Amino acid sequence: MPRSCTICGHAARTEIDKALAGGASNRSLASLYGVSIGALRRHWVNHVGETLCVDCGFWRPKERFSARMWRRRRDSLKPACIECANRRHLTLALDRAMERIVNESWIKRAQERAEQWRAARAQYMAQLPESQKRRIEANRAIYRLKKKILIRDGHVCGICGEAVRERELSIDHIAPISAGGSDDITNLQPSHKTCNSRKGGKSRAPQLLDLPASGS
Repeated sequence: MPRSCTICGHAARTEIDKALAGGASNRSLASLYGVSIGALRRHWVNHVGETLCVDCGFWRPKERFSARMWRRRRDSLKPACIECANRRHLTLALDRAMERIVNESWIKRAQERAEQWRAARAQYMAQLPESQKRRIEANRAIYRLKKKILIRDGHVCGICGEAVRERELSIDHIAPISAGGSDDITNLQPSHKTCNSRKGGKSRAPQLLDLPASGS
């Protein structure tokens, strides 16, 4: 004698069918309606003829849904018919293609702006006198040595002797450039911006040690 379906004779069969078609997990339905997971699986395979597509909202035969969707039903994924799934994948592919095109065009515009900036800077540098060009290159080299000089001197201002923070840091030439000093690291020391501006083009002198530190 064939085995009767528990779900077909259940008082809440309609609600169970809708929940199964909507993608609800067998475990949650079993605990909610007091039936076994095996009975739900058998009822789904043998007696539920159509499934609700969450994309188009129509009830479709089970053959209109992909086999992959049935294999992943335990993940409580909401089912979509093959047509809607293909449409969804096509839309996603188009979105990704458009995003790639936008990113590539943005990168191209950024590269063009960078080239324009380099050309404008090269034109500007060509108009400067040689002394000013050397000064700009020297300042670049000093900027790269900034942190190294600060660590070497223990974060202490070489003019006032107080601690100097990185945001207050200015690199001072011990022997000024105007007096024949070089840009060598041995002629550079950390200082407060205010201390360096007060010192100006003077050589390092004892009275400069009494200058107040910035922020102290």
